[in-house]
Amino acid sequence: MEGPDTSLDRRRCPLCRTPTSERVCPKDGTPTLVRGGPKTNPRDLPKGTMISGRYRIDRVVGVGAFGTVFAGTHALTGQDVAIKILSPRGVDEDERGTLRFFHEARVTARLSHANTVRVFDFGQDDSGLVYLVMEFLKGETLRHELFNRVSHGRSFTEEEVLDIAIAVTRSLGEAHAQSLVHRDLKPENIMLQEVLGDAAQIKVLDFGIVKQNSTALTAAGQTPCTPAYASPEQVVADPLDGRSDLYSLGITMFELLTGNIPFSAATPMQTLQMQVKTPAPDVRLTARTPVSKGLAAIISKLLAKDREQRYLDAAVLRTALEGVRRASTGPLIPDAKTTQSEHGYADTTIRPRELNQDGVATAPGAAFSEPVDNTVALLRGPTTKASAIAPSPPSPARPLVWGLVAMALGLITLLWIARDREPPTLTPIVEEPVKAVKGVTAVQATPTPTPSATLTPTPTEAAVELPRPRPSPTPPKKKKSALDVEL
Repeated sequence: MEGPDTSLDRRRCPLCRTPTSERVCPKDGTPTLVRGGPKTNPRDLPKGTMISGRYRIDRVVGVGAFGTVFAGTHALTGQDVAIKILSPRGVDEDERGTLRFFHEARVTARLSHANTVRVFDFGQDDSGLVYLVMEFLKGETLRHELFNRVSHGRSFTEEEVLDIAIAVTRSLGEAHAQSLVHRDLKPENIMLQEVLGDAAQIKVLDFGIVKQNSTALTAAGQTPCTPAYASPEQVVADPLDGRSDLYSLGITMFELLTGNIPFSAATPMQTLQMQVKTPAPDVRLTARTPVSKGLAAIISKLLAKDREQRYLDAAVLRTALEGVRRASTGPLIPDAKTTQSEHGYADTTIRPRELNQDGVATAPGAAFSEPVDNTVALLRGPTTKASAIAPSPPSPARPLVWGLVAMALGLITLLWIARDREPPTLTPIVEEPVKAVKGVTAVQATPTPTPSATLTPTPTEAAVELPRPRPSPTPPKKKKSALDVEL
């Protein structure tokens, strides 16, 4: 068990600022910090050094202006970790930097976005070394990947830059919502983490590591930033907000597309002066890959000297980037038109591969194409399928189907009419009485089954004298009936 520090008042509570010799504050129980800052340069630490009795240093994986990053191992769990130890330059001697680091490390440890490196532990050992323990990432930084591409005459494509920038804005959005500014965003602090069975994942490193020393370094005439990526407000030591990180992201995007930073001079001080006074060049002039006007306009807006002219926050920037990514499904051409959106950033125009004789865009390979608008709205995805803008050809089986339906309807109509028509009425044939002829007797026809079918008049009928029919010049031919007798 660790006992009290033998030096009287050598330690201080980071919360109540009470000087004490105890390792734990007697007032609030917070672990105390060594006053005066670290005395040892972390670059001189040998392999196997134990930090706070829990973390073993294995090897150096990176060296920066404000500290050194080691690959290490948790002594109890065996977990691989990354240990960043701040250099004496990163912590001022009057302990204000150490106290600020303690407060901001607590905020950093609460960041949990998938695009932000996770912080597991932070603290200070007995020698005064200030350390931060993070998840160990396997992969390459954007700086290393960009160097490899530029050496082969290539750079990142627009689609890749959009994906990287969108992921970074998601990480920045969470941090800025907690009032945490990165202050040193650059390709070295953006990592392509290898993921087994999936694409590489973007991770933003080193949140809150350099913010704590802004007061001390500025007072000494130094700038707590990397000059090539510093925002104008950083250079003049104005209060910072999230828009400072957006400026640094714009420079990073410029460099990924061109292979060069937009502001470069012979000395760091001249570079800082360019950040304040020199307008940013058009990224398309030196890009190694086709760049749409939409993305060029976004980068130009990010690099505005006045932060009021930049995007309001990371969320608004992400919306603009996602709109350009949706619009960039077609081939990029340098003379694409640009329209102004309601948010103030430029919309991208992407023309399809084919133009008719009037210069109107048509869907590539469409047999039934119609004119479409050449301007693709930034917040609306483009239509890439020909069937979405052209009517489909008529089906050859459609006329036959309609013909069969018409025939069926006609047949049903005829049957309905026949059902409602009255049956035909048979007109009875009135037979004239047959005159009796001497020697001739009326004989019944064979098919009639009635036994008495003689024409002998009944007594009533015999009493009535029937009128004689008038003779006709040409009597009509009478139909034969079953009762007619051939004479």
